[in-house]
Amino acid sequence: MLTMKNHKILNMKSSHSKNVYELQIKNKPELGSNIWKDSEIKNLLDKENSFCMISLNKSNISGFCLFLQIHNSLELYTIFVAPNFRNQGIAKLFLKKAKHFCKKNLLKGIFLEVKENNYLAISLYKNQDFNLIGRRKDYYCKNGKFFDALLMSYDA
Repeated sequence: MLTMKNHKILNMKSSHSKNVYELQIKNKPELGSNIWKDSEIKNLLDKENSFCMISLNKSNISGFCLFLQIHNSLELYTIFVAPNFRNQGIAKLFLKKAKHFCKKNLLKGIFLEVKENNYLAISLYKNQDFNLIGRRKDYYCKNGKFFDALLMSYDA
């Protein structure tokens, strides 16, 4: 458990999945259709190669991340921090813990994809030593407009 300025970073448990789902529903306008259902979160947590964390502010979940180990890498599925808790280092700490997990488990690194217009996330990843390694053309569609997915990786 890591503690920072009124937040605790903990490993996610199945008992957290309902609250993680509710946090996403509260932020549906921002997340769109990229919402993990309670059952999907539980299924991911049941896999022994999952790496998932939450951030707690008092007893409320303020953020979460979902990773899955695939072969010799960790794949980031999602990181989300509630808007009123951003810029406090929570996402950065999630990534730091994931990097440590890679080193501890002798994984080669972390792989992710991000929508090309998600400038804050791209900036975070670049500042955490992720490199652009590819692009999926017109991968995302929102309101009839297409966006590329940027593929990024971190070498452990």
